[in-house]
Amino acid sequence: MLQLSKGLSHYLDIFKLLLLSVIISVIPAVSATCPRDVTATAYGCFTSYSRNLQNMESSRRQLCCGVDVETLRAFCSSYVQAMSCIRRLKSDCPESYHSKIDVPLVNLEGAHEGLHDLCSDDFLYERYARYQSCFMLEGDESEYCFHKNLNTSIRILSKIDKTTHQLCTDMKKVVKCITYNINLKCGPRAAELVELLVKPMVRHSAQCNYHIDTETTSNFKRPGVTKAISKHHYISDGSRNSAHVNMTSGFKMALLTILYSYIFLVLFH
Repeated sequence: MLQLSKGLSHYLDIFKLLLLSVIISVIPAVSATCPRDVTATAYGCFTSYSRNLQNMESSRRQLCCGVDVETLRAFCSSYVQAMSCIRRLKSDCPESYHSKIDVPLVNLEGAHEGLHDLCSDDFLYERYARYQSCFMLEGDESEYCFHKNLNTSIRILSKIDKTTHQLCTDMKKVVKCITYNINLKCGPRAAELVELLVKPMVRHSAQCNYHIDTETTSNFKRPGVTKAISKHHYISDGSRNSAHVNMTSGFKMALLTILYSYIFLVLFH
């Protein structure tokens, strides 16, 4: 019995050693997936994005104003890949490293939501490609909408030094101005893309609510155009004029009837 107990103890010790060796071999493999310099690796995630951002900035046309669809595609693809790289890095590293991984993201402060909305639309490129030529032809008008309402030249990811309220007020005017013209010149389907293309132009602008009017884009009035008389007022004024004409005609008929009656009495009395 004692010999059997010693034998079991011996095998148990061997099992413990094997288990320990497995654990020791696994730990380096797990830790090896998290790089030693996580911040440098995180910056490396944005190499392609930085290059495509420069291409976007040097493009003849801005994102909002007729940029080439292939430039847009490359830019968005590199942004999506960069953010995926950051998420993968965080999943490979302990949470204590996450703040170091987030360091490069400070360059996208106030821009995440606008870029996400733009680049997460799987059908964006196909939809935009149909209207790129029209957006390009109207590019100067779109840029004028920015200059007029923000009083500054803009490029993608611009920083505007204004309060949130004032920024949103001005950006709503920009979106409405561009949407009016694009709807008029390129059609309502093209106008649906305006907000997506405009928000990444100005940091923090994605937080604004652009759906403030109950009127549709086809009813947008061009700034400076006199407001048309409403249908209600037009009908009301027309009714009054019609009534006035009817009253005048009736009065004349009554006078003529009296006159003819008087002549008849004089002649045949």
